[in-house]
Amino acid sequence: MALSFPFGIAHLWDELSVMQARGGYWVNVDTQENARQLCRQVLRMQPENNPISLICSENDPDVVIGELPGAALRRLPLYTFPAEAKALRHLPRDLWKIIARRPSLVIIYFPAALALQLPADEWVEWLKQLRQVINKAGSTVLIICHGTGINKIKGQLMSQHRLLFGFASLAHEVERPAYQVAWWAADLGIITNQSFTLRPLPEGGWTLHEEQQIGGQHGGDEGWYLAERSVLEGAPPLSSQWQLFDDNTLLAQRGAVLQAATLIFALHSNQEVPALAREIHQVRRQGGNGLKIAVREMTSSLRYTDEKLLQASGANLVVPHAASLSAFLTLLEGIQGSRYARPLPDDIDRLIAGMRPMQVRGPMARLPFCNTVDTLLASSLLPEDARGILLSLRPVPGLLPRQALSLCTLRRDGDLVTVDAHHLHLFLSNCRLADLEIALRSVFPLPVTDAFTSRREWHEDTAILEQLHRIAQDAPDSEEPPLPVTETDSVAASAPAPERRLPTPLTLPMVEGTP
Repeated sequence: MALSFPFGIAHLWDELSVMQARGGYWVNVDTQENARQLCRQVLRMQPENNPISLICSENDPDVVIGELPGAALRRLPLYTFPAEAKALRHLPRDLWKIIARRPSLVIIYFPAALALQLPADEWVEWLKQLRQVINKAGSTVLIICHGTGINKIKGQLMSQHRLLFGFASLAHEVERPAYQVAWWAADLGIITNQSFTLRPLPEGGWTLHEEQQIGGQHGGDEGWYLAERSVLEGAPPLSSQWQLFDDNTLLAQRGAVLQAATLIFALHSNQEVPALAREIHQVRRQGGNGLKIAVREMTSSLRYTDEKLLQASGANLVVPHAASLSAFLTLLEGIQGSRYARPLPDDIDRLIAGMRPMQVRGPMARLPFCNTVDTLLASSLLPEDARGILLSLRPVPGLLPRQALSLCTLRRDGDLVTVDAHHLHLFLSNCRLADLEIALRSVFPLPVTDAFTSRREWHEDTAILEQLHRIAQDAPDSEEPPLPVTETDSVAASAPAPERRLPTPLTLPMVEGTP
Protein backbone atom coordinates (compact mmCIF):
# COMPACT_ATOMS: atom_id res chain seq x y z
CA MET A 1 0.00 0.00 0.00
CA ALA A 2 1.42 3.41 -1.00
CA LEU A 3 1.83 5.84 1.87
CA SER A 4 1.87 8.84 -0.48
CA PHE A 5 1.58 9.78 -4.17
CA PRO A 6 3.64 12.35 -6.12
CA PHE A 7 1.68 15.48 -6.95
CA GLY A 8 3.24 16.51 -10.24
CA ILE A 9 4.52 20.10 -10.47
CA ALA A 10 8.31 19.85 -10.73
CA HIS A 11 10.70 21.23 -8.10
CA LEU A 12 8.05 22.13 -5.53
CA TRP A 13 9.01 21.93 -1.88
CA ASP A 14 9.20 18.33 -0.71
CA GLU A 15 6.24 18.87 1.64
CA LEU A 16 4.09 20.11 -1.26
CA SER A 17 5.21 17.48 -3.76
CA VAL A 18 3.29 14.56 -2.27
CA MET A 19 -0.29 13.64 -1.45
CA GLN A 20 -0.77 11.64 1.74
CA ALA A 21 -2.71 8.38 1.98
CA ARG A 22 -6.29 8.80 3.24
CA GLY A 23 -6.20 12.42 2.09
CA GLY A 24 -8.50 14.46 -0.10
CA TYR A 25 -6.92 17.28 -2.15
CA TRP A 26 -8.63 19.94 -4.24
CA VAL A 27 -6.97 22.08 -6.94
CA ASN A 28 -8.82 24.84 -8.81
CA VAL A 29 -7.50 25.57 -12.33
CA ASP A 30 -8.46 28.62 -14.38
CA THR A 31 -8.83 26.99 -17.84
CA GLN A 32 -9.73 23.58 -19.19
CA GLU A 33 -6.44 23.25 -21.08
CA ASN A 34 -4.39 24.01 -17.97
CA ALA A 35 -6.48 21.51 -16.04
CA ARG A 36 -5.70 18.82 -18.62
CA GLN A 37 -2.00 19.66 -18.47
CA LEU A 38 -2.03 19.34 -14.68
CA CYS A 39 -3.90 16.04 -14.80
CA ARG A 40 -1.41 14.61 -17.32
CA GLN A 41 1.55 15.81 -15.24
CA VAL A 42 0.19 14.13 -12.10
CA LEU A 43 -0.37 10.88 -14.03
CA ARG A 44 3.07 11.04 -15.61
CA MET A 45 4.76 11.40 -12.20
CA GLN A 46 3.23 8.21 -10.72
CA PRO A 47 5.50 5.14 -10.37
CA GLU A 48 4.48 2.19 -12.50
CA ASN A 49 3.35 0.12 -9.51
CA ASN A 50 1.02 2.82 -8.13
CA PRO A 51 -2.65 2.00 -8.82
CA ILE A 52 -4.42 5.00 -10.41
CA SER A 53 -7.95 5.72 -11.61
CA LEU A 54 -9.41 8.71 -13.46
CA ILE A 55 -13.03 9.80 -13.13
CA CYS A 56 -14.23 12.70 -15.27
CA SER A 57 -17.51 14.24 -16.36
CA GLU A 58 -16.43 14.61 -19.98
CA ASN A 59 -17.67 12.24 -22.68
CA ASP A 60 -14.19 11.28 -23.88
CA PRO A 61 -11.63 10.82 -21.03
CA ASP A 62 -8.95 10.05 -23.62
CA VAL A 63 -8.99 13.75 -24.51
CA VAL A 64 -8.08 14.57 -20.91
CA ILE A 65 -5.08 12.25 -20.66
CA GLY A 66 -3.85 12.81 -24.24
CA GLU A 67 -0.75 10.91 -25.39
CA LEU A 68 0.96 9.65 -22.24
CA PRO A 69 3.82 7.12 -22.36
CA GLY A 70 4.15 4.13 -20.05
CA ALA A 71 2.54 0.72 -19.83
CA ALA A 72 0.87 1.55 -16.54
CA LEU A 73 -0.85 4.57 -18.01
CA ARG A 74 -2.08 2.56 -20.94
CA ARG A 75 -3.85 0.32 -18.44
CA LEU A 76 -5.27 3.34 -16.58
CA PRO A 77 -8.93 2.66 -15.64
CA LEU A 78 -11.13 5.43 -17.01
CA TYR A 79 -14.58 6.26 -15.67
CA THR A 80 -17.13 8.89 -16.63
CA PHE A 81 -20.28 10.22 -15.00
CA PRO A 82 -23.01 12.48 -16.39
CA ALA A 83 -22.48 16.22 -16.06
CA GLU A 84 -25.49 16.50 -13.77
CA ALA A 85 -25.90 17.58 -10.19
CA LYS A 86 -27.53 14.25 -9.26
CA ALA A 87 -24.53 12.27 -10.51
CA LEU A 88 -22.08 14.55 -8.68
CA ARG A 89 -24.13 14.30 -5.50
CA HIS A 90 -23.86 10.49 -5.55
CA LEU A 91 -20.20 10.40 -6.57
CA PRO A 92 -18.78 9.62 -3.06
CA ARG A 93 -21.03 6.56 -2.87
CA ASP A 94 -20.06 5.41 -6.37
CA LEU A 95 -16.39 6.01 -5.61
CA TRP A 96 -16.44 3.22 -3.04
CA LYS A 97 -17.17 0.70 -5.80
CA ILE A 98 -13.89 1.69 -7.52
CA ILE A 99 -11.49 1.80 -4.58
CA ALA A 100 -12.97 -0.83 -2.24
CA ARG A 101 -10.77 -3.64 -3.56
CA ARG A 102 -7.41 -1.89 -3.54
CA PRO A 103 -6.18 1.45 -2.13
CA SER A 104 -5.23 3.77 -4.98
CA LEU A 105 -4.93 7.34 -6.22
CA VAL A 106 -8.18 8.55 -7.77
CA ILE A 107 -8.27 11.74 -9.83
CA ILE A 108 -11.72 13.32 -10.15
CA TYR A 109 -11.96 15.85 -12.98
CA PHE A 110 -14.95 18.13 -13.57
CA PRO A 111 -15.81 21.77 -14.43
CA ALA A 112 -16.68 24.37 -11.81
CA ALA A 113 -20.01 24.99 -13.56
CA LEU A 114 -21.05 21.46 -12.58
CA ALA A 115 -19.90 21.92 -9.01
CA LEU A 116 -21.95 25.10 -8.67
CA GLN A 117 -25.12 23.15 -9.45
CA LEU A 118 -24.93 21.84 -5.90
CA PRO A 119 -26.19 24.29 -3.25
CA ALA A 120 -23.49 25.64 -0.94
CA ASP A 121 -24.95 23.91 2.13
CA GLU A 122 -24.62 20.49 0.42
CA TRP A 123 -20.87 20.79 -0.07
CA VAL A 124 -20.01 20.16 3.57
CA GLU A 125 -22.04 16.96 3.61
CA TRP A 126 -20.55 15.93 0.23
CA LEU A 127 -17.01 16.41 1.59
CA LYS A 128 -17.87 14.48 4.76
CA GLN A 129 -19.10 11.53 2.70
CA LEU A 130 -15.97 11.67 0.54
CA ARG A 131 -13.80 11.78 3.65
CA GLN A 132 -15.49 8.67 5.07
CA VAL A 133 -14.94 6.73 1.84
CA ILE A 134 -11.27 7.78 1.66
CA ASN A 135 -10.60 6.79 5.26
CA LYS A 136 -12.35 3.46 4.90
CA ALA A 137 -10.51 2.52 1.70
CA GLY A 138 -7.14 4.01 2.64
CA SER A 139 -6.98 5.80 -0.72
CA THR A 140 -6.06 9.29 -1.90
CA VAL A 141 -8.33 11.52 -3.97
CA LEU A 142 -7.24 14.51 -6.05
CA ILE A 143 -10.05 16.73 -7.36
CA ILE A 144 -9.20 18.98 -10.32
CA CYS A 145 -11.91 21.60 -10.81
CA HIS A 146 -11.59 23.99 -13.76
CA GLY A 147 -13.20 26.85 -15.62
CA THR A 148 -15.50 29.74 -14.82
CA GLY A 149 -16.78 29.72 -11.25
CA ILE A 150 -13.63 28.59 -9.44
CA ASN A 151 -13.62 31.78 -7.35
CA LYS A 152 -17.05 30.90 -5.98
CA ILE A 153 -15.82 27.38 -5.29
CA LYS A 154 -12.87 28.89 -3.40
CA GLY A 155 -15.26 30.81 -1.16
CA GLN A 156 -17.18 27.64 -0.33
CA LEU A 157 -14.06 25.62 0.44
CA MET A 158 -12.00 28.16 2.37
CA SER A 159 -13.23 26.92 5.75
CA GLN A 160 -13.07 23.18 4.99
CA HIS A 161 -9.49 22.55 6.14
CA ARG A 162 -10.76 19.79 8.45
CA LEU A 163 -12.24 17.82 5.56
CA LEU A 164 -9.59 18.42 2.89
CA PHE A 165 -5.89 17.64 3.30
CA GLY A 166 -5.01 20.26 0.71
CA PHE A 167 -6.50 23.15 -1.26
CA ALA A 168 -4.65 25.07 -3.99
CA SER A 169 -5.21 27.11 -7.16
CA LEU A 170 -3.42 27.29 -10.51
CA ALA A 171 -4.07 30.36 -12.65
CA HIS A 172 -2.34 32.84 -14.93
CA GLU A 173 -1.34 36.12 -13.26
CA VAL A 174 -0.11 38.81 -15.67
CA GLU A 175 2.32 36.91 -17.92
CA ARG A 176 3.11 33.79 -15.88
CA PRO A 177 1.09 31.00 -14.30
CA ALA A 178 1.00 31.04 -10.50
CA TYR A 179 0.41 28.14 -8.12
CA GLN A 180 -1.10 29.27 -4.81
CA VAL A 181 -1.39 26.90 -1.87
CA ALA A 182 -4.00 27.77 0.73
CA TRP A 183 -3.08 24.70 2.84
CA TRP A 184 -1.43 21.32 2.19
CA ALA A 185 -0.93 18.45 4.63
CA ALA A 186 2.63 17.15 5.04
CA ASP A 187 4.17 14.45 7.23
CA LEU A 188 5.09 16.81 10.07
CA GLY A 189 2.38 19.45 9.77
CA ILE A 190 0.49 21.71 7.37
CA ILE A 191 2.01 24.16 4.89
CA THR A 192 -0.16 27.27 4.45
CA ASN A 193 -0.32 30.39 2.31
CA GLN A 194 2.46 29.88 -0.22
CA SER A 195 2.62 31.33 -3.72
CA PHE A 196 4.86 30.08 -6.55
CA THR A 197 5.58 31.41 -10.02
CA LEU A 198 5.69 28.65 -12.66
CA ARG A 199 7.02 28.19 -16.16
CA PRO A 200 5.81 25.60 -18.71
CA LEU A 201 7.79 22.47 -19.56
CA PRO A 202 8.38 21.35 -23.18
CA GLU A 203 6.69 18.00 -22.51
CA GLY A 204 3.73 19.69 -20.85
CA GLY A 205 3.02 20.70 -17.28
CA TRP A 206 4.95 23.15 -15.13
CA THR A 207 8.02 23.67 -12.98
CA LEU A 208 9.02 26.46 -10.63
CA HIS A 209 10.34 29.57 -12.34
CA GLU A 210 13.95 30.42 -11.60
CA GLU A 211 12.99 33.96 -10.54
CA GLN A 212 9.93 32.97 -8.54
CA GLN A 213 8.91 34.80 -5.39
CA ILE A 214 7.99 32.32 -2.71
CA GLY A 215 5.40 33.52 -0.24
CA GLY A 216 4.87 36.78 -2.13
CA GLN A 217 2.69 39.71 -1.25
CA HIS A 218 -0.60 38.14 -2.28
CA GLY A 219 -1.57 34.65 -1.18
CA GLY A 220 -4.32 32.37 -2.38
CA ASP A 221 -6.75 33.99 0.06
CA GLU A 222 -6.69 37.40 -1.65
CA GLY A 223 -10.28 38.65 -1.84
CA TRP A 224 -11.55 36.67 1.18
CA TYR A 225 -13.43 38.53 3.91
CA LEU A 226 -13.58 36.98 7.38
CA ALA A 227 -15.64 38.94 9.90
CA GLU A 228 -17.13 38.78 13.38
CA ARG A 229 -20.84 38.30 12.79
CA SER A 230 -22.11 41.53 14.36
CA VAL A 231 -20.13 43.85 12.06
CA LEU A 232 -22.73 43.31 9.30
CA GLU A 233 -25.55 44.35 11.65
CA GLY A 234 -27.50 41.12 11.16
CA ALA A 235 -27.04 40.89 7.40
CA PRO A 236 -26.01 37.52 5.89
CA PRO A 237 -22.59 37.07 4.22
CA LEU A 238 -22.43 39.51 1.32
CA SER A 239 -21.02 36.92 -1.12
CA SER A 240 -19.36 33.53 -1.25
CA GLN A 241 -16.08 35.29 -0.41
CA TRP A 242 -17.41 36.26 3.05
CA GLN A 243 -17.36 34.08 6.13
CA LEU A 244 -18.80 35.09 9.52
CA PHE A 245 -17.61 34.00 12.98
CA ASP A 246 -19.43 34.11 16.29
CA ASP A 247 -16.64 35.91 18.17
CA ASN A 248 -13.27 37.57 17.70
CA THR A 249 -11.35 34.60 19.13
CA LEU A 250 -12.59 32.19 16.45
CA LEU A 251 -11.88 34.81 13.80
CA ALA A 252 -8.31 35.27 15.07
CA GLN A 253 -7.66 31.52 15.07
CA ARG A 254 -8.76 31.20 11.44
CA GLY A 255 -7.10 34.41 10.30
CA ALA A 256 -3.70 33.51 11.72
CA VAL A 257 -3.14 30.92 8.95
CA LEU A 258 -4.04 33.31 6.11
CA GLN A 259 -1.81 35.70 4.21
CA ALA A 260 -3.73 38.31 2.21
CA ALA A 261 -7.37 38.08 3.38
CA THR A 262 -9.37 40.87 5.04
CA LEU A 263 -10.17 40.24 8.72
CA ILE A 264 -12.83 42.37 10.43
CA PHE A 265 -13.01 42.38 14.23
CA ALA A 266 -15.86 43.85 16.30
CA LEU A 267 -15.32 46.09 19.35
CA HIS A 268 -18.28 46.37 21.70
CA SER A 269 -16.76 48.18 24.69
CA ASN A 270 -13.66 50.00 25.84
CA GLN A 271 -12.79 47.11 28.20
CA GLU A 272 -12.26 44.79 25.19
CA VAL A 273 -9.41 46.89 23.75
CA PRO A 274 -6.44 45.15 25.50
CA ALA A 275 -7.62 41.63 24.63
CA LEU A 276 -8.41 42.64 21.06
CA ALA A 277 -5.00 44.31 20.70
CA ARG A 278 -3.30 41.06 21.77
CA GLU A 279 -5.33 39.02 19.27
CA ILE A 280 -4.58 41.40 16.41
CA HIS A 281 -0.88 41.48 17.32
CA GLN A 282 -0.71 37.67 17.30
CA VAL A 283 -2.53 37.41 13.96
CA ARG A 284 -0.28 40.05 12.40
CA ARG A 285 2.89 38.30 13.59
CA GLN A 286 1.74 34.95 12.17
CA GLY A 287 0.03 36.11 8.99
CA GLY A 288 2.41 38.86 7.92
CA ASN A 289 1.96 42.34 6.48
CA GLY A 290 -0.24 41.22 3.58
CA LEU A 291 -3.29 40.70 5.81
CA LYS A 292 -5.83 43.53 5.90
CA ILE A 293 -7.09 43.85 9.49
CA ALA A 294 -10.00 46.16 10.31
CA VAL A 295 -11.80 46.90 13.58
CA ARG A 296 -15.38 48.17 13.61
CA GLU A 297 -16.57 50.02 16.71
CA MET A 298 -20.05 48.67 17.50
CA THR A 299 -20.82 51.13 20.33
CA SER A 300 -19.40 54.57 20.98
CA SER A 301 -16.54 53.67 23.34
CA LEU A 302 -13.17 54.29 21.68
CA ARG A 303 -10.86 57.07 22.73
CA TYR A 304 -8.07 58.49 20.60
CA THR A 305 -5.38 56.43 22.30
CA ASP A 306 -7.40 53.22 22.01
CA GLU A 307 -7.48 53.73 18.25
CA LYS A 308 -3.73 54.35 18.19
CA LEU A 309 -3.14 51.21 20.28
CA LEU A 310 -5.12 49.02 17.87
CA GLN A 311 -3.27 50.45 14.89
CA ALA A 312 0.11 49.96 16.58
CA SER A 313 -0.90 46.35 17.37
CA GLY A 314 -1.40 45.53 13.68
CA ALA A 315 -4.76 46.95 12.50
CA ASN A 316 -4.86 48.66 9.09
CA LEU A 317 -8.17 50.39 9.78
CA VAL A 318 -10.35 51.36 12.76
CA VAL A 319 -13.91 52.30 11.74
CA PRO A 320 -15.79 54.57 14.18
CA HIS A 321 -19.26 53.79 15.45
CA ALA A 322 -20.71 56.78 13.59
CA ALA A 323 -19.91 55.24 10.20
CA SER A 324 -22.90 53.59 8.51
CA LEU A 325 -22.74 50.07 7.11
CA SER A 326 -22.36 51.38 3.56
CA ALA A 327 -19.60 53.78 4.63
CA PHE A 328 -17.88 50.95 6.48
CA LEU A 329 -17.89 48.74 3.37
CA THR A 330 -16.49 51.62 1.33
CA LEU A 331 -13.64 52.01 3.81
CA LEU A 332 -12.91 48.28 3.52
CA GLU A 333 -12.57 48.63 -0.24
CA GLY A 334 -10.06 51.40 0.33
CA ILE A 335 -7.54 49.11 2.08
CA GLN A 336 -7.61 46.36 -0.57
CA GLY A 337 -4.19 45.85 -2.10
CA SER A 338 -2.44 47.65 0.76
CA ARG A 339 0.14 46.29 3.17
CA TYR A 340 0.69 47.02 6.84
CA ALA A 341 3.70 49.34 6.95
CA ARG A 342 4.08 50.17 10.66
CA PRO A 343 6.83 48.59 12.78
CA LEU A 344 5.24 45.87 14.90
CA PRO A 345 6.33 45.90 18.57
CA ASP A 346 7.81 42.72 20.01
CA ASP A 347 6.26 43.20 23.47
CA ILE A 348 2.53 43.87 23.13
CA ASP A 349 2.00 43.90 26.89
CA ARG A 350 4.47 46.77 27.31
CA LEU A 351 2.67 48.70 24.59
CA ILE A 352 -0.71 48.15 26.28
CA ALA A 353 0.66 49.13 29.69
CA GLY A 354 2.17 52.29 28.24
CA MET A 355 -0.91 53.42 26.32
CA ARG A 356 -3.50 52.24 28.86
CA PRO A 357 -1.64 52.69 32.16
CA MET A 358 -4.61 53.17 34.49
CA GLN A 359 -6.94 50.34 35.44
CA VAL A 360 -9.17 52.42 37.73
CA ARG A 361 -12.28 54.48 37.12
CA GLY A 362 -15.04 56.20 39.05
CA PRO A 363 -15.05 58.44 42.17
CA MET A 364 -11.85 58.92 44.18
CA ALA A 365 -10.66 61.05 47.07
CA ARG A 366 -8.88 64.18 45.92
CA LEU A 367 -5.28 63.20 46.73
CA PRO A 368 -5.50 59.74 45.07
CA PHE A 369 -7.29 61.46 42.18
CA CYS A 370 -4.44 63.94 41.72
CA ASN A 371 -1.74 61.27 42.11
CA THR A 372 -3.39 58.93 39.60
CA VAL A 373 -3.81 61.63 36.97
CA ASP A 374 -0.20 62.71 37.54
CA THR A 375 0.94 59.11 36.90
CA LEU A 376 -0.95 59.04 33.62
CA LEU A 377 0.57 62.29 32.42
CA ALA A 378 4.06 60.90 33.12
CA SER A 379 3.56 58.04 30.63
CA SER A 380 6.06 58.45 27.79
CA LEU A 381 4.16 56.23 25.30
CA LEU A 382 1.15 58.54 25.12
CA PRO A 383 1.21 61.58 22.81
CA GLU A 384 1.97 64.90 24.48
CA ASP A 385 -1.06 67.11 25.22
CA ALA A 386 -3.38 64.28 24.13
CA ARG A 387 -3.47 62.29 27.36
CA GLY A 388 -6.82 63.54 28.59
CA ILE A 389 -8.98 66.50 29.58
CA LEU A 390 -9.54 67.83 33.11
CA LEU A 391 -12.82 69.66 33.82
CA SER A 392 -14.03 71.63 36.86
CA LEU A 393 -17.83 71.89 36.97
CA ARG A 394 -19.82 74.07 39.42
CA PRO A 395 -23.32 72.67 40.15
CA VAL A 396 -26.45 74.79 39.90
CA PRO A 397 -27.69 76.44 43.15
CA GLY A 398 -29.32 73.92 45.47
CA LEU A 399 -27.25 71.00 44.11
CA LEU A 400 -24.20 70.03 46.14
CA PRO A 401 -21.11 68.60 44.41
CA ARG A 402 -21.63 65.26 46.17
CA GLN A 403 -25.21 65.20 44.93
CA ALA A 404 -24.05 66.02 41.41
CA LEU A 405 -21.74 63.02 41.69
CA SER A 406 -24.79 60.75 41.41
CA LEU A 407 -25.39 62.10 37.89
CA CYS A 408 -21.95 60.99 36.74
CA THR A 409 -21.64 57.55 35.09
CA LEU A 410 -18.11 56.51 34.15
CA ARG A 411 -17.76 53.41 31.96
CA ARG A 412 -14.17 53.66 30.72
CA ASP A 413 -10.98 52.82 32.55
CA GLY A 414 -9.04 55.98 33.33
CA ASP A 415 -12.12 58.22 33.71
CA LEU A 416 -11.99 59.65 37.25
CA VAL A 417 -14.04 62.07 39.32
CA THR A 418 -13.67 63.82 42.67
CA VAL A 419 -15.35 66.74 44.47
CA ASP A 420 -14.51 69.60 46.78
CA ALA A 421 -16.73 72.09 48.55
CA HIS A 422 -17.84 73.88 45.40
CA HIS A 423 -16.83 71.89 42.31
CA LEU A 424 -16.95 68.49 40.69
CA HIS A 425 -13.59 67.65 39.05
CA LEU A 426 -13.73 65.20 36.15
CA PHE A 427 -10.78 63.71 34.26
CA LEU A 428 -11.49 62.01 30.92
CA SER A 429 -8.50 59.86 30.01
CA ASN A 430 -7.27 59.77 26.40
CA CYS A 431 -10.03 62.14 25.28
CA ARG A 432 -9.35 64.72 22.59
CA LEU A 433 -10.81 68.21 22.82
CA ALA A 434 -12.77 67.61 19.59
CA ASP A 435 -14.52 64.61 21.21
CA LEU A 436 -15.32 66.31 24.54
CA GLU A 437 -19.01 66.99 23.91
CA ILE A 438 -19.60 63.40 22.82
CA ALA A 439 -17.85 62.13 25.95
CA LEU A 440 -19.90 64.39 28.23
CA ARG A 441 -23.14 63.12 26.71
CA SER A 442 -21.99 59.62 27.61
CA VAL A 443 -21.05 60.58 31.18
CA PHE A 444 -24.13 62.66 32.13
CA PRO A 445 -27.75 61.69 31.39
CA LEU A 446 -28.75 65.37 31.40
CA PRO A 447 -27.28 68.22 29.36
CA VAL A 448 -24.30 69.65 31.22
CA THR A 449 -25.82 73.15 31.15
CA ASP A 450 -28.89 71.86 33.06
CA ALA A 451 -26.85 70.54 36.02
CA PHE A 452 -23.90 72.94 36.14
CA THR A 453 -23.71 76.72 35.96
CA SER A 454 -20.13 76.87 34.72
CA ARG A 455 -17.28 74.72 33.59
CA ARG A 456 -13.59 75.05 32.82
CA GLU A 457 -11.42 72.58 30.96
CA TRP A 458 -7.69 71.95 30.49
CA HIS A 459 -6.18 69.67 27.87
CA GLU A 460 -2.47 70.59 27.85
CA ASP A 461 -0.26 68.56 30.17
CA THR A 462 1.30 71.55 31.97
CA ALA A 463 -2.06 73.22 32.53
CA ILE A 464 -3.52 70.00 33.94
CA LEU A 465 -0.60 69.61 36.34
CA GLU A 466 -1.03 73.17 37.60
CA GLN A 467 -4.73 72.63 38.22
CA LEU A 468 -4.08 69.31 40.00
CA HIS A 469 -1.76 71.15 42.37
CA ARG A 470 -4.57 73.63 43.21
CA ILE A 471 -7.08 70.81 43.76
CA ALA A 472 -4.69 68.98 46.10
CA GLN A 473 -4.00 72.16 48.10
CA ASP A 474 -7.66 73.07 48.67
CA ALA A 475 -8.94 72.65 52.22
CA PRO A 476 -10.94 69.43 52.75
CA ASP A 477 -14.69 69.54 53.19
CA SER A 478 -15.58 70.46 56.76
CA GLU A 479 -17.57 67.45 57.90
CA GLU A 480 -17.82 65.11 54.90
CA PRO A 481 -15.70 61.91 54.91
CA PRO A 482 -13.30 61.51 51.96
CA LEU A 483 -14.47 59.72 48.83
CA PRO A 484 -13.32 56.11 48.56
CA VAL A 485 -10.67 55.00 46.06
CA THR A 486 -12.48 52.96 43.41
CA GLU A 487 -10.69 50.04 41.72
CA THR A 488 -11.72 48.64 38.38
CA ASP A 489 -12.88 45.32 39.82
CA SER A 490 -15.27 46.99 42.23
CA VAL A 491 -17.01 49.13 39.63
CA ALA A 492 -19.54 47.51 37.34
CA ALA A 493 -20.14 49.00 33.95
CA SER A 494 -23.38 50.98 34.12
CA ALA A 495 -26.04 50.48 31.53
CA PRO A 496 -26.87 53.51 29.42
CA ALA A 497 -29.73 55.58 30.75
CA PRO A 498 -33.06 54.77 29.06
CA GLU A 499 -34.45 57.44 26.79
CA ARG A 500 -37.26 59.49 28.23
CA ARG A 501 -40.63 58.50 26.79
CA LEU A 502 -42.51 61.44 25.27
CA PRO A 503 -46.33 61.57 25.26
CA THR A 504 -48.03 61.06 21.91
CA PRO A 505 -51.07 63.26 21.19
CA LEU A 506 -54.28 61.47 20.23
CA THR A 507 -57.32 62.88 18.43
CA LEU A 508 -60.60 61.56 19.84
CA PRO A 509 -63.59 61.27 17.47
CA MET A 510 -66.81 63.15 18.11
CA VAL A 511 -69.75 60.94 19.02
CA GLU A 512 -73.14 62.31 17.92
CA GLY A 513 -76.65 61.20 18.64
CA THR A 514 -76.02 60.16 22.23
CA PRO A 515 -79.36 60.17 24.14
